[in-house]
Amino acid sequence: MSQRLRIKPKTIANRAAQPDGRKLVELAQRVAASNEPPTIEIEVALQAHLSAKTIPAVKPTPSAHDKHAVQLALLAFAVLQACEAHLGGGSALDPCVRKAWPGIWGWLQFLDRGYQGVQFGDALKGSAALTIRSIIAILACSEAVRVEMASTPGVATMVAKHSPNEGPSASENALASGSGCHALAPKHVPPKQTDDEVLAGMNDVIAGAGGAKPIAARAINVLSSIHAGKFPNIEDTYTRLVFINHLSASDFPNLSAEMLVRGIIPWTIRVLSWLERNFGKQAHQEMAGQCVAACFYILADVLYKGNGPLWAAQALDAGLLPAVLKSAARVADMPEMMSSRCASLLHKVIGGFIIDRPVIRATAKAMRRLDRLDLDDSAGGPIWEAWRDFKTLAQERMSLREEYVHDSEPSRMRCYYPDVRIFGGLLCRIKQLNIRSATLVQSTEMKQTCFVAAAAYLHITAVNRVKSCIGPLTSRGVSRIKSFFVVRTYARINITLSDNVYFEIADGVCTPMTSGDLAFVRRVVIADLNRNAETVDALLVAGDAFRTHGSLSSVAFVLDYCQGPVRISAVPLYQLQDMAFEYSDLRDWKLVTENAAKGDELVLLAEVKVLRGITYYRHLEILPLPGHWQSVHQTKTSIEDPIIEDPPDSPQEGLVTIHQEKVETSTSYYFLLHILVICVTLYVIIIGI
Repeated sequence: MSQRLRIKPKTIANRAAQPDGRKLVELAQRVAASNEPPTIEIEVALQAHLSAKTIPAVKPTPSAHDKHAVQLALLAFAVLQACEAHLGGGSALDPCVRKAWPGIWGWLQFLDRGYQGVQFGDALKGSAALTIRSIIAILACSEAVRVEMASTPGVATMVAKHSPNEGPSASENALASGSGCHALAPKHVPPKQTDDEVLAGMNDVIAGAGGAKPIAARAINVLSSIHAGKFPNIEDTYTRLVFINHLSASDFPNLSAEMLVRGIIPWTIRVLSWLERNFGKQAHQEMAGQCVAACFYILADVLYKGNGPLWAAQALDAGLLPAVLKSAARVADMPEMMSSRCASLLHKVIGGFIIDRPVIRATAKAMRRLDRLDLDDSAGGPIWEAWRDFKTLAQERMSLREEYVHDSEPSRMRCYYPDVRIFGGLLCRIKQLNIRSATLVQSTEMKQTCFVAAAAYLHITAVNRVKSCIGPLTSRGVSRIKSFFVVRTYARINITLSDNVYFEIADGVCTPMTSGDLAFVRRVVIADLNRNAETVDALLVAGDAFRTHGSLSSVAFVLDYCQGPVRISAVPLYQLQDMAFEYSDLRDWKLVTENAAKGDELVLLAEVKVLRGITYYRHLEILPLPGHWQSVHQTKTSIEDPIIEDPPDSPQEGLVTIHQEKVETSTSYYFLLHILVICVTLYVIIIGI
């Protein structure tokens, strides 16, 4: 027998005095006792007594007809309560109840108003809250009906209002208590593998629950409660993690920024470690694996939002690598699709950000800490394979960064505290924007928190350092700086910026890369081209662009760093010229590409794609032609019309033939020129004598 609250039988008997009432009571009794409920009769009863047209109008004094309609609606709700055991699992009742949901929702709203007033008597006021709580819980048993509920604005607010924690803080505690919005999320299905309709309805659920700010606060409360061990039942933990996974996948405005500022990344990493400590490999194996997968998916979703490199550095500082590697054995037991997605968090997501200097710094520190743990990699599996690829890539980038730091001047704003490192990086970008005082916005509650989305939590020992950094910015780009201590060891700085900067940070638009960032990317690009010389040569020889245009200067390279190791491809230069208008705010790239196509300079053009979060940053590089290509380019351009009588059998043989002919012709040309110079010199000497 269900533990949910129901309408008392005595009350039902009183309402059944009329013939229609008696029919509804008999129907409810037959439904409760039957293995095959009478679907048609139930549908007729719901459409007759719980439709939108039967809801009484709002009046100071309701008529007898209105009171009778309310009594019949409550009896129809009793029929719906009797259907609890038959809902879900693809039952024939599911489409019937789903069809009646608009009318049911209208009546629930009416009961909610009756719960607050006394127009229909104290009896309705006393039973309305119980009916609302019971009906919503019963309808949530059906996946089809739950989809409709999730897409209806206001449902989550009503759930929170009538939860057991009802009171001033009910809206904040509903999700964490297990009676809130997560009841509307799909149950017992793998994370991120639900119908698109559920994810599409998440925006309505979030809006109905109060918007991004309260939902983000509730989500963090749930993670902290899980970490504190308040949900020892693994199924309860799983249900909550699935709902947070849906929140992280939602595109609701500002939700990701609100969750990031409240620390969803470090809290998710703590929960991931907590799962490994409290649920052994054999205990609750399948469900615990689903929870671990949900944590991986949450981290991947939030890192793919705006300003991803900053949050990737925060994840590494928060202990991402140990938490992921300790979960390797559990991930290895997952189905192949899930395990590969979990493993992609390392070599694709975090690996895609290891071209940003703060991320490389954080990776170096995380790997040093990891060496002290002495983890056993003998178990193997997708995580350890991804770790080996990630480690190789990270070591290459760390070596390049050390060379870059050694060759460049030390940064004046460098600080080795992790959060200050993130903070200082944004200050550099803000300073470069040269924001004028006239463009500054007023300090509203929403915009005061804009810079908090940049993780400006500072260790107290670095406060003076930060103040020295932001000192020059007080007259430009910053309208107000206010520091206050949150706890003894932490300080928080709120900065109100211009509209442009606010929307870039809060809406996930990536902040621009600095000149130092671009200089380091250039160094990485040159190193990767030299390291992959054979691949580049093969692209030049076999590519359609090379065979068509016959010149190195007619080819451009595309280097994609968005998924870890670089992926190199070659495209005809005219394709890059067509895209040149996208870069008009940086340089006249169209003129540059036209000059390169004429072969006036020994340069190579490359389009570089760098992951920045929700999108990637596209940048054009003018690179010096590598040494072993310069001789080929010079000999090619020294001959106006090379003649090849017989076409080669393969592109590679053709390249060798052209090269030899050009070298021989070039040698004869320089020999004749040398003789001519000698003759002219002798003639001048004789005339002078």
